Amino acid sequence: MPRNSTSVILFRRSPELEVYLILRSPELEFFGGYHAFPGGRAEETDVQIRLRGDAKRCLAERESIGCGVRELFEETSVLAAPDVAAPLEVEGEELIAHLRARGIEIDVDEWIYATRLVTPKFSSIRFDTSFYFLDFEKTSGEPDVSRCSELSSGAWWKPQAALDAWKRGEINVSPPALVFLRTLSESASLTEAIAELNAAPTEYEGSGYAIPWGPGIDLLPLATRPLPASIPTTTHLVGAEDLFVIDPAPAGEPEQDHLIRVIDARIDNGAQLRAIVLTHHHADHVGALDILIDRYRLPVWGHPRTGKLIERELDRELHDGDKIDLGPGPDGRAGWELECMFTPGHAQGHLAFFDARHGALIAGDLLSTIVSMYVGTPGGHLETYLQSLKRIRDLPISMLYPSHGPPTTNANQLIDRTLAHRARRVEQIRSVLVDNAGETASIAEAVYGSEVDDKLRPLFERTTRAALDYLVETERAEKTGDDAYRATGD
Repeated sequence: MPRNSTSVILFRRSPELEVYLILRSPELEFFGGYHAFPGGRAEETDVQIRLRGDAKRCLAERESIGCGVRELFEETSVLAAPDVAAPLEVEGEELIAHLRARGIEIDVDEWIYATRLVTPKFSSIRFDTSFYFLDFEKTSGEPDVSRCSELSSGAWWKPQAALDAWKRGEINVSPPALVFLRTLSESASLTEAIAELNAAPTEYEGSGYAIPWGPGIDLLPLATRPLPASIPTTTHLVGAEDLFVIDPAPAGEPEQDHLIRVIDARIDNGAQLRAIVLTHHHADHVGALDILIDRYRLPVWGHPRTGKLIERELDRELHDGDKIDLGPGPDGRAGWELECMFTPGHAQGHLAFFDARHGALIAGDLLSTIVSMYVGTPGGHLETYLQSLKRIRDLPISMLYPSHGPPTTNANQLIDRTLAHRARRVEQIRSVLVDNAGETASIAEAVYGSEVDDKLRPLFERTTRAALDYLVETERAEKTGDDAYRATGD
């Protein structure tokens, strides 16, 4: 269930419109290292902040506005009430008590509602966030983030200047903030921007919108088969003037419609659709392949082995080290490209794609930020997979884009955790094998036990088989039958 939260777009005119962006500490789990607007999750005591003005708003929005008042002060030392003579060296519940003791009420009319946005389902951390504009002239105090341990810095930005810095890869900006910055920079007035934001869909799923993330990379996490809907697969749209669809994932009609609406909108805005590019052949990555080919007459590019596995002659075979020319970058500079990296193990023809300009790796199913990726036999090979992980660890990755889960700025930490997890799982399987030699199915049951859903049982067994074969290859086990094993050595 998404947690209620509030974000505050503090703005001023000097004389051009500027907004205040905070830089979240890199250590934070949610958007650590990103520029965003001040805000955070609601607390029970937020409703105790006294409001004045429209009675219906005071009742309906007391939690969201109260949260915004508290979070804005805790993060920036700005109090959402004018003409308060001295700074308040308090926070949290102390702030609320202090406001009440001084009889300070918050005028709801100064809180300009913009929109609500719910974190998409591909994230394990989800919020239902209310966004408000607040005029800095109607507040007290100067922005100062030094008291907040969760923030690295804060600064006033013209919307277009922040977007330009993001396009150059100089800063990370949270997707909601990107939407606001784009809307503000493209609108003739603040009133027009607010009207457009008011009309925006609250939830991403089914909206017909993509999620902007890195320069030239938009995300479309959509429900796919055969994976559960709770684990969407992400289609990546890469490019500025030229547009490439990496992994047309969804098989269901509503999700395919969502994808098509996004692509059509990009074409209407002048983008040239160039090709479909595949990381690998698995069904949850190619569900909309035929639909897009028929609709847009697109060529399909991928590794030769992927072409054989989907039984299709590829229009371009991609090999390790090949370059995909992406055309002009988001900042207009030429020479923007993706390098193809042959990274098998999860699948025989698996490719990852590295954008050296921005340090972005589209990793496919090498890694996930929400689940442990499947590596099973037949089809996968554990030792090869581990070598692929070690290879990408040597890259200067600033942002890693998995096919399952949100991107991460902590690529090396994710890789190291994944390698450690695989090592622990192999040792667990060998420990079971020492005490209970036998067939793969019985070993998988002993290892995973209640985790094994009947529908997913074959996947757990294939994963176990891949680990058992790895133990055989490293001379710590041997096969005693077609699908039976026993431990060897110490």
